[in-house]
Amino acid sequence: MLRKLFKHELKSSYLEITIVNIVNIFASTVFSLLIRATRNTVVIGLLIMSLVILTVIAFSIVIINIVRSFNNKMFSHEGYLTFTLPVKIDEIIISKIMANIIWYFITVFSTIFSIFIIIFINVDILDILIILKHLPLNEVPPMLISALMSIIDITLVLIFILLSLILLNIGKITKHKRLAGFGMFFGLSMISTWIKGLIRALPFRLRFSGGSYIFERIVTGMTRTGLINFNNLFWNFIFITSLYFLSKYLIKNKLELE
Repeated sequence: MLRKLFKHELKSSYLEITIVNIVNIFASTVFSLLIRATRNTVVIGLLIMSLVILTVIAFSIVIINIVRSFNNKMFSHEGYLTFTLPVKIDEIIISKIMANIIWYFITVFSTIFSIFIIIFINVDILDILIILKHLPLNEVPPMLISALMSIIDITLVLIFILLSLILLNIGKITKHKRLAGFGMFFGLSMISTWIKGLIRALPFRLRFSGGSYIFERIVTGMTRTGLINFNNLFWNFIFITSLYFLSKYLIKNKLELE
């Protein structure tokens, strides 16, 4: 049943995301040709700024689509139909999280593809071949690890969004609903950030430098970034697990659809 719900979720939410990504790629192509055709630095700056704005709009639409996928299908009149289906709450939540992660990464990949288009059109083909020839293959595993860490981070964000919508519904907040929802989401994000910073359960990190993996302890004053920040990873799993089961409990026992 999870697979059917997942397919249904993709089919019901693909249109806007597809249009946004196609427009983004098309605009990048047109603007890249214009950049190549002009030497006016002001015009080039405006075109690049326009591309940045388009990218921001694309990700904003993805976020709006994510919120809508949770809100409209779980906490509106459509929620009555959703929760009367012979499926588990876990399957409903997980199918939505999986679909939204896929749409997010499709938007990321379309943005990266747009950047490649800009480079391909405005950089000499021989220079591109030289860059590709010297592209180190040992950078691929770190990129895959970073992508995996991003999936975990996005999952936590989706759980924050879900829990914020649940609390809005339980509290029957209708006045300034969007502002209240943003406040709840921001509050959850800040609390998680404070806990990660104050309580270093696993103060270690793995970073990739000079073709080598380096495992080291995070000390005071050291940047907490890296290929894998084990403290952040630990707390992300704690937050995802605990808030997921809290969300599931609230949906099952406290949810009152309007």
